[in-house]
Amino acid sequence: MTQALLPDSCRHPGHAPLDHLARVPVGQLLLGASGWLTLVAAQLPPGNPARIVAAFGFMLTCPGLAISRLVSRDTIERCALTVTLSMSLAILVSVAATVARNNSMTLQLVVLAAITSIAVLAGNIKIRGTRAAVLRRKAGVLAVLAGNITIRGTRAAVLQRKAGARQ
Repeated sequence: MTQALLPDSCRHPGHAPLDHLARVPVGQLLLGASGWLTLVAAQLPPGNPARIVAAFGFMLTCPGLAISRLVSRDTIERCALTVTLSMSLAILVSVAATVARNNSMTLQLVVLAAITSIAVLAGNIKIRGTRAAVLRRKAGVLAVLAGNITIRGTRAAVLQRKAGARQ
């Protein structure tokens, strides 16, 4: 019954619809669960160092790391995006909670944990024929075509002309 509700690109004979999620690496599972573990640590008494470290560490890194995995493959760029996105999301959620007049730390952690979990799951769903896959294929073709184009006046073109003149 569930198979009938899925699009053709998600159906695989002999496999459960979400079978590919069973192959998720442990680090990604821990990243997805980090917010929920932090929510458990938030139940410790106020001022407890474990509560402070868990909440600060989660808010500083985990949501941004989960989202940056979707956006970038470069390590340095991912590190910069991790902290930037995490802090931006924490501020955005805090402002939304303030506007809603519900300044509960628990509510903010639940929202950030949900964002983190969804981003981790989204990074592990692979559907052929998606727009991203099509764009990656087109980008590969464009990169090959661009490699064959020499623009007059560029450093590479000047060096090629100099090398040809010397021979």
